[in-house]
Amino acid sequence: MTQRAFNTSLILLAAAVALSGTSFPGGMLGFLLAIGFVIFIGVPAASIAKAFNLSELPLTFNQFAAILAGGYALFVVISAVQAWRLLQQRDLHKARSAGFGVAVLLALPLVGWLSLRAMTHA
Repeated sequence: MTQRAFNTSLILLAAAVALSGTSFPGGMLGFLLAIGFVIFIGVPAASIAKAFNLSELPLTFNQFAAILAGGYALFVVISAVQAWRLLQQRDLHKARSAGFGVAVLLALPLVGWLSLRAMTHA
């Protein structure tokens, strides 16, 4: 990724985050994120939680949510370390791509929160 593409991508990501808090695009995005969350995270998480509850390791909702949040945080940290290593190796194109991936991973929860808040208040 060139420097110009990296800068443009970061500006567009900031615009997407800003638009996710508004009533029309944010509400629509919140609805789509809610559907995606239920299909791709909610259903597998419910089946995994059910499997834990059927075994000898019963988990509460808060414990399972903490496990999911910790896994996501670990994924972000691993991606940031990968970007840092690429930057240390002076592979700037790959480092910019990995850095933008970290920025997207950090922006996703914020976009989700803002858009779901905009959806409920619209």
